[in-house]
Amino acid sequence: MWGNDPGWGISPGARQKTRCPGMIEGRQTDHSSPGKTVWCISFTLIIENSDFRTIYPLPKGDAMPGVHAFSKNVRQYEQWFLDHPNAYVSELHAVRELLPMNGMGVEVGIGTGRFAAPLGIRKGVDPSPAMAAIASDKGLQVLPGVAENLPFRDGEIDYVLMVTTVCFLDDRDLAFREIHRVLRPGGLFVIGFIDRDSPLGRQYLQRKDRSVFYKDAVFYSVPEIVDHLGQAGFDQFDFRQTLFTPLDQMKLPDPVQQGHGRGSFVVVRGVKGSDISTPGEK
Repeated sequence: MWGNDPGWGISPGARQKTRCPGMIEGRQTDHSSPGKTVWCISFTLIIENSDFRTIYPLPKGDAMPGVHAFSKNVRQYEQWFLDHPNAYVSELHAVRELLPMNGMGVEVGIGTGRFAAPLGIRKGVDPSPAMAAIASDKGLQVLPGVAENLPFRDGEIDYVLMVTTVCFLDDRDLAFREIHRVLRPGGLFVIGFIDRDSPLGRQYLQRKDRSVFYKDAVFYSVPEIVDHLGQAGFDQFDFRQTLFTPLDQMKLPDPVQQGHGRGSFVVVRGVKGSDISTPGEK
């Protein structure tokens, strides 16, 4: 079963090789994952194993700077979770409280699978081939793509998860409308993010120009996220919050509480309401 849309990328039969920054050149077998083969051909990364093939058109030039930041600094990204295990577990617990128990779910911005894998989500979308390679090692199927143009049919998905991705979106409102489109009627959108108005949010804002990851990020408050979710056609909101303790002082995972306004990490769940019109439509 192939996990990609045939319209993505190029045929693996092509043999023109080129440099892929931070990746490999040509064909390489990943001996740490038996049966997994990686190709890098004409600015296209192809990851394949016995179950599925994923084709990634690699970003060029200055396009999508956030993708380059994550692709070039995967180890630094992963190290954050190792350095802050209690914060990571706290965030997982908060997200889990608002996820449905069953149904077909996908994570948009799945990255290395840090949230999808422990939460039982087996499929996701991400534009970073370097991150996707790690997620695929965890048995996750990662489709190449961005939140603003999801590779799913209308009403195909039961729920969508997005964690600490909203601040990197090129077009937040278009992404929210796309998620609304692919959800079934009554489907759920669960979004986790750092509240801009929280202590940690203010800290990130102050340091963003010195951050490899956050220098191009746009941070949001909870009311802003809820307002734009509403404009995209979501309603019946529910909230969870955690990270009440400064990260460098955490000895245990923080509790999860309902609502928002006290914790730095907030999870919002919205329900797909009525269909909406795109700008210009009546």
